[in-house]
This record gives sequence, C-alpha cells and structure tokens, in this order.
Amino acid sequence: MSTTLLLNALGVIYFTAWSISFYPQLILNYKRRTASGLSQDFSILNPLGFLCYLVYTLALSFSPLIRSQYAARHSSHTPQVSRSDIAFSAHAFLLSSLCLAQTYWYSRTWYRSEPSGLKYQRIADEMLGVDTIRGDLGAWGVKEQRGEREKTTVWTWGSLSGISLALFAGLIAVWTGKWLWLDFIYLISYVKLYISIAKWLPQLLLNYRRQSTIGFSTWVILCDLVGSCTSLAELILASLLAHDPGAIIGNPLKLGLGILTIVFDTVFVLQRYVLYPGAKDVPQDEEQEAEDVTEGRQRVPDEETALLS
Repeated sequence: MSTTLLLNALGVIYFTAWSISFYPQLILNYKRRTASGLSQDFSILNPLGFLCYLVYTLALSFSPLIRSQYAARHSSHTPQVSRSDIAFSAHAFLLSSLCLAQTYWYSRTWYRSEPSGLKYQRIADEMLGVDTIRGDLGAWGVKEQRGEREKTTVWTWGSLSGISLALFAGLIAVWTGKWLWLDFIYLISYVKLYISIAKWLPQLLLNYRRQSTIGFSTWVILCDLVGSCTSLAELILASLLAHDPGAIIGNPLKLGLGILTIVFDTVFVLQRYVLYPGAKDVPQDEEQEAEDVTEGRQRVPDEETALLS
C-alpha cells in the first residue's frame, strides 16, 4: 500500500468514525424523548467548539494571508489541514447544533398516551389558531407533563464570558499590530482545545453525581476513540512524509484535540464499564414506579433499549 493511499485511508477512517459518533446521541435522545443524563453544558459548548474548528480549518486552507504567514513562520511549509478536517468540522457543527436543539425540544410540555381523537383535535386547533383542549385534558384522560433536560451551570456562563474576552483581546492585538492574523487563528484553535476540556468535565461530573452514564450514548465514545487514534496517525504520517516533523506541533488543534479526546473518552469508558456498570434508567423509588403504572406512564428506556427498539 502506498503512503498516499494510507494517508487517504486514515483520513476516511477518522472522518467516518468521528462523523458517525454524532448519530447515536441524536437517536438516543429521540428514542427516550428526553435529554436527561446529557449535560446541558456539554450540549451548549460542543457546537461552539466545532464552529471554532471549522473557522480554523477554513482559514488555514483557503486564506492566502493566513497561509503566507504560516509559510513565513514555518520555513515555507504549508499547513497540514486535509479536506477531511474541513468536512468533519462542518458536519460536526451541524450535528452538535441539532443535538442542542433536541435538548430544548424534548424539555417542552408534552402529553403521554395521547388518544388519536385528541391528536386530530390538536391538529385542528393548530390550523385554526385556537386552543380548545388545554382546559379539558382531564376529560380525555391525559395528564400534561414537562420533559426533562439537565440544568445549565455557572461553568458554561463563565466559559462563554472568558472565551468572549479572550477573542476580543486577540482582535485588539491584531488591530494594534502586536499579533498577525495567524496568531488570532491559533487563538481560535486554543479556544476549541479549551472547550474540549470544558465540555467534558461537567458531563463526567454529572455521571459521578448520578452514579450512572445513562443518557449519554456509549457509542459516541467508542467512535470517538477510533477517530482520535486515526486522526493523530494521519497528522504524524503526513508531517513525516512532508519532511516537516515540526508540522505536528504546527497544527496544535488537531494534535491537542486527538490527545484530549483519548483522555476523556478513556475516563468515560471507566465510568461506564468499571464504576457504574449496573446503572439503569428506572424510577428512583417504588412509590414513583407504582404511580407511573397507575397513571399509565411509560418508563423512559435506557440506552440499549432505546437504540435497539
């Protein structure tokens, strides 16, 4: 196998693995009709991180100014950014944004065991712009219920404030001539690296507090690990083939992202299979379970049930 073919294969593998990793969580949220167990901090920070990654890859690939500044700083070498990097970052931004939208959608007010007659009445109300059933739900034998999502913590608001200040300071540095635009692009990459840490810590802490990883798809982690390992392998091989080992460090975002992802994924795997292997997504006490049965509610399924149903 030629080295070029090997490089292309690595790019395809990591792009495919990382891209697929977004779908199990979307499916799990859809099947469970809730985002409980998925940190809202993770859901908010994730799209922002991939937006930074997208801006970074586009700038290094298509901006003549950024590329010329990179070449001047790295002995006329070009940035090691592949088309797979661009495609992945764009895809990841879209899918993570959709996952964030799910957390709000499934936290809205909804109705369990809705009869077909009520469904058609609701459609008619929406067409006419009226609400004739909200005050008469009891007659239909239906209870109004609000979906669940985890709370957004001060961690996210603090992170967003700090990121905003850092980017503003970076723009001032460019405007005053202290930085090149390449330095500002590197700052954006460091923001992505920070988010890669900041988004995982609340999720791991949430798992610890709940003593469970239910609600966060394990398939996300497994695909993440495959993608991270092949992404790092592609970066190292491409740099060595270009006779520019310094390019490994010259792409701090891809290098750091791969390493950090492996670290946090490993911690999550330990939580899932070692620390909390027997956790189930069930009501917390028998009284609640009896109430659910009496009122005709259905238990929110766990991950395995949701993905296989």
